[in-house]
Amino acid sequence: MGLKLFSQKKAEQPRRAPTQAVVNRPKPTYYGNDKPRTENSVKARQITEQKRALWQRLRLVPTLIAVGAILLSVVFSTTLTTTPGIIFAGDQSVYHTIAEYKSGISKILDSSLMNKSKLTINTSSTERAIIKAFPELDVVKIGLPIIGRRPTVTLHVRKPALILTTKTNSYVLDSNGKAVANTSQLISSITGSLLTAQDQSGLQLHVGDQALTSETMSFIANLQAQLAAKQLTITSLTLPTGGNEIDVHLKDIGYLVKTDSSGDARLQIGDFIAAKESGAAPAEYMDVRVEEKVFYK
Repeated sequence: MGLKLFSQKKAEQPRRAPTQAVVNRPKPTYYGNDKPRTENSVKARQITEQKRALWQRLRLVPTLIAVGAILLSVVFSTTLTTTPGIIFAGDQSVYHTIAEYKSGISKILDSSLMNKSKLTINTSSTERAIIKAFPELDVVKIGLPIIGRRPTVTLHVRKPALILTTKTNSYVLDSNGKAVANTSQLISSITGSLLTAQDQSGLQLHVGDQALTSETMSFIANLQAQLAAKQLTITSLTLPTGGNEIDVHLKDIGYLVKTDSSGDARLQIGDFIAAKESGAAPAEYMDVRVEEKVFYK
């Protein structure tokens, strides 16, 4: 049986639409759009970093303000005002009021910028300047506060011991013989209780000067004590020119007693009392300057 071959037509292929012209575009690759994306990303990252840095700086602002405030407070706490507090060691001054001391010391403190800081003030030189301005003070101590800004000045005042009258003025002397003030500075109740000595030597004197030696002042104090023990009161003293002579004027006794300040007051007054009790009654003076000898006129 023979095979019959049938011819089979080829299946017709569908007609394709006419091919349009293809635009010559760059072939997309993995890196095709990296450039614009990278630039945007870098800019974005930069902005983010800037914001982050700004935020970090802003976060530090309160801390910096706090640190600055602490530093300012520390610096401020080291400064000093020039208006001091005044404290008296012992009796209060009879020469000046507290307001007068405060004003005078304030001017001294205000005279130098160094005195306006705890770190730079020279307390020793400032204390000496205060004593120079107020000779009646023998001790001045400046205290600096640990926390506050107001210095405290402690003052010790020399007690008035004698009024010395010269040809030109009248001065208050302390127990060491230093002229600490003009007599006019003291109230009458103080000056009235002080012994007065008249200088006849022509002594030129100013407040702050050493008028008499401390030995002479000690001798005068001993004279008063020895005579007071015998119920005798000194009304005044006279300091003649030259030597160590001190003439003593006594209440209810019409003559003066010549003494020597370089000698022993106890022995001299003892000789005077013995002569007086023995009936001696001179018209002008009794001289006891030579030990165990009495001369009178």
